[in-house]
Amino acid sequence: TAVDPEYRLVARELERRWDESLRADEQLQADYARFQRDCPTQLSSQESEQICALSQDLPALWRADTTTPEDRQTVVRLLLEQVTVTIEGNTDRVDVELRWAGGFVSRHTLSRPVQTYEQLSNYDELVARIDALRAQRKTLSEIAETLNAEGFHPPKRSRQFTPAILSRFLRERGVRIGQLPRSVSDNGHLEADEWWLADLAAKLAMPIARLHRWQRVGWVTSHKVAEAGVAGPSTPTPTSCFAFAVSATNHAAGLSLTRRN
Repeated sequence: TAVDPEYRLVARELERRWDESLRADEQLQADYARFQRDCPTQLSSQESEQICALSQDLPALWRADTTTPEDRQTVVRLLLEQVTVTIEGNTDRVDVELRWAGGFVSRHTLSRPVQTYEQLSNYDELVARIDALRAQRKTLSEIAETLNAEGFHPPKRSRQFTPAILSRFLRERGVRIGQLPRSVSDNGHLEADEWWLADLAAKLAMPIARLHRWQRVGWVTSHKVAEAGVAGPSTPTPTSCFAFAVSATNHAAGLSLTRRN
């Protein structure tokens, strides 16, 4: 096609750009053909069977040495649509809600590391259990073994109780190590409706320290008793054990503390 002489320079530039675009298009098509040849979009029957086998045992796939952290992230993104984490106050209790692909929702309760015993959601239960085991004359090793078997755990990142951890915990509560509380088997000094401190704490499922505090502020009636079977002066030497007067007519716990106003 004849081109006006005034526009020949423009025509040559347009033709050059057109040729470059054609060469780029040919290169892209060649690259795409090579990609399809080297990385086919259709899985082979063997590859499909391998994927199906892996999907039947996701825990094994997750724990496999060949599964990288990036692979695990990919699996999570494919399987989970939403994760909701709720911490119960300042405690160690964590509620996790998982919304899976397909609509299924599962709920789980986890424990997070906390700094203090008081932050444990089962702190009162833990203290009452330790007091009850000490009342049974259990050693620190036996108490630690029992607590671990029953699912209790210390704060921070300690996984299990040890005698050393228990000893430190008891010292922090002001309990002298080796000084075991009286048990119900030693009831020769008890009057009607009286309980030894450790037995009452176990019965009410509360820490001994709380009963000590109630005794100090006068909320419960208590008196010291003499050490049984120990010879001494006419005025017996008192021990650190208290007998707490209680009423046996409580509708909830079966007991109620005698409280002075």
